[in-house]
Amino acid sequence: MKDKFPGYFPMEDGDKSRQFETAVFAFDACVLLNVYSYSEETRKEFLNLLEGIQERIWVPYQCVKEFLKNRPARIKAQLEKFDTEIKRVKTFGTAFDEAHRERRAHPFYSDKARKDTKSLVELLTDELATNRVKIKQFLREDPLRDKLASILEGRIGEEFQAEELEKIYKEGNQRYASKIPPGFEDEKKKSKPDCYGDLVFWKEIIRYSKSNKVDMILVTDDGKPDWWERAGREVIGPSPALLQEFKVETGKDILIYQGLDFMSRINDYLNEVEVSEDAIEEVKSVSSRRLTRARLEEIQRVAKSFEQFNNAVTDLGKSPVAEFFRRENLQRRMLESIAVSDSIQDAV
Repeated sequence: MKDKFPGYFPMEDGDKSRQFETAVFAFDACVLLNVYSYSEETRKEFLNLLEGIQERIWVPYQCVKEFLKNRPARIKAQLEKFDTEIKRVKTFGTAFDEAHRERRAHPFYSDKARKDTKSLVELLTDELATNRVKIKQFLREDPLRDKLASILEGRIGEEFQAEELEKIYKEGNQRYASKIPPGFEDEKKKSKPDCYGDLVFWKEIIRYSKSNKVDMILVTDDGKPDWWERAGREVIGPSPALLQEFKVETGKDILIYQGLDFMSRINDYLNEVEVSEDAIEEVKSVSSRRLTRARLEEIQRVAKSFEQFNNAVTDLGKSPVAEFFRRENLQRRMLESIAVSDSIQDAV
């Protein structure tokens, strides 16, 4: 059975260890862009990791193209996060100061505690403002981009020719109609041919593995369902259809990891590099936020359908069909799902 359906059988730990020792590592645009979301210490560790495995890195042309295209937007998003956090700290400081200006309002706070709190607010505000300036400079002079360019020099795939791309787009149209991964989720929010980006770089990986006769390890922070097999909300692993396709097309094996899982396993399988627990936890946090956003988009699509359904039931007035749905309390359940999506949005 395993030889007929390899995509449905997880690789044994011993085989994974051998794959980490010999396979070629590929990173998608999401992983590269997440460097801008890390603290300075974790950025250094991640870049050191890439340098440690540099001789075994290869990145699809499409991924680098998307990284460079989306880099300014990611930097701007980080600047907005700084602004939000600075405002939050200042708001707390102002509220605390006003509430405790007179000692008799809260006699259980000492003068030292009040002064220390004010100093802490100033420290946090100054540090956030300083780091914001550093990030803003990346829009013009970007040492992270330049460092990645140095690491990936000579390790980027070749762009498909125009006629090859047209063939992939045509295949993508057929695949997406049948919900064949990867990339069909992008059809809902991206125009053509941009919605075929995931399929293009997947085809690049297959081409590279087939031409060079190498196993691959793909690290992606794309959390959409067209990459992962799920049981409810739980991610079981990579889509079996992807693993199956890769094996059939190349005769080789591929491991696919989310960024958080890859960083967790790197110390177990690679001796030439070591990543601190703090860096692993931070990468997990950033990757998890991306997965939460992907889940949010999925919930919001369902919620929108539920909202349309609710409006349709309301329009039916007192018809038997409307009365049936009211009795079964379906409207309430559907509207609850909309509230859930709103609460997740607030958390993200």
